Amino acid sequence: MRLGNAFALHSSGAPVGDVVDEHGDAATMRYLYGIGNGKSNTLSFCVAYQDSSCILAFMATQEPTSAPTPFLRLLRQSLAGSGLSLREVAKQIGASTAFMSRLLGEQRGIPADETILKLEEVLNIPDRKLLYAAGRLDSAASRVLMKQDAPILMRTLAQLNDKELAEVHKVAQQYTGLRRKK
Repeated sequence: MRLGNAFALHSSGAPVGDVVDEHGDAATMRYLYGIGNGKSNTLSFCVAYQDSSCILAFMATQEPTSAPTPFLRLLRQSLAGSGLSLREVAKQIGASTAFMSRLLGEQRGIPADETILKLEEVLNIPDRKLLYAAGRLDSAASRVLMKQDAPILMRTLAQLNDKELAEVHKVAQQYTGLRRKK
């Protein structure tokens, strides 16, 4: 039997809701108890199904995971420097104020790449910095990393200090500029 979703906490034994199996047969789900350790909780349900007296179903719940600290720090700094309200930013990216509030309040994980890119645009965050702070790569970086010699190049670049890496970046920009002229 495949159980559907039933998310409600009632006193012990109270009906939570009906679920339906793959044949369309209904069952009544009753909440038995919930235990947890602060981060993760396990909920137990008793399901009365056809002639069966009880089938136990366990469902784990987990507290929300917040976005990474560097992402949140950059987002907060950019929001503060933008002069825009949370409501204005939410509206411009097509999200709710509650979404933005949960994100900044560390009650929501990393948004979709599309949302991050909209935030970068609205808050004038350059060079995909917010995307990278989220631990994500843009499509150009992903294409480079998929190339055969990319791991060797990354290990070589990892040994450079910031000044040397900036020099390599300048040479790469000059090289791509020459290719565009051809």
